[in-house]
Amino acid sequence: MIEKPTTFIVGAGASAAYGLPTGGTLLDKARRIQPGDPVYALLHNCGTPVETVNEFTTDITRHPALSIDAYLESRQEEKFASRMRIGRQVIAILMANAIKQLAVPVRDRGATHDDWLGYIFERMREDAATWEQFQRGNADVRFVTFNFDTTIEDHFRAKLQAIYQGTAIPKDAVSVVHVHGALPTPPAQYLNVAIRGGVPGEWLTWVPMAADQIRVVLDQIDDDVLAEVRDAIIRARVICFLGFGYARENLKKLGIPDAVVNTRPAIFGSAFDLRPGEQARVMGMIGQELKLGPEDVKCLDTLRLFHVFR
Repeated sequence: MIEKPTTFIVGAGASAAYGLPTGGTLLDKARRIQPGDPVYALLHNCGTPVETVNEFTTDITRHPALSIDAYLESRQEEKFASRMRIGRQVIAILMANAIKQLAVPVRDRGATHDDWLGYIFERMREDAATWEQFQRGNADVRFVTFNFDTTIEDHFRAKLQAIYQGTAIPKDAVSVVHVHGALPTPPAQYLNVAIRGGVPGEWLTWVPMAADQIRVVLDQIDDDVLAEVRDAIIRARVICFLGFGYARENLKKLGIPDAVVNTRPAIFGSAFDLRPGEQARVMGMIGQELKLGPEDVKCLDTLRLFHVFR
């Protein structure tokens, strides 16, 4: 069990370990949208004129951004309202496709050898012979995620149900806060099948609803969500960033570094593909007490490298 109040801050790089796209991958896929593509057809079926879809695809293809988040960050003005709307819809559709195309059950998604969720779960279930012991012993463990998927919840629920058979495991078995919102469950029918049938069906309802749940970097976050996020940071004695990009705006939403000046928790973080100069910049934003993993170390080995579990 993890008895010390611990908060894991999860970014897109962490979900990528389970086959889900990062902001950069979403951008690449968005740039390939063209007439005849199911995503293109769905955008049009959702009420967007072809000309407007074409304006979006041309604009995002020419834009020098490195991620779809960075693209939308520069399209916040009212004159780009249609591109923001389409961009959110594109994120929702592409994420839903990725979720549905994952061939293996969520409980088995460790094939990338970076199964950090499985590792955390094993630490949490140590000495917890019953669901009540698990719940009580890990009461102060929280996940704050900037991702739209529900991989964390799905992973824990599946494993808890398998271990504590006969127990009704609640949907909120672990505390997860989605800073930028979470996608509702994707439609049952695959998009390609729906489009070929000529009637996207539930996709037509799902896409606008899902897009409305999505927030990007500069969007206003609901006060109650921010309060829950800040509480998870302030109460933590251990904070661990996993697959996080360390964007300044996202750190502000966490209240870091101000929120930890007095509490002084132990802070760790993965830094995969961040060079020494980039790591120094991150430490400058968070504080020298931050311990970052080497640039060739992903989430799982970051957890194994540092004394995160207490």
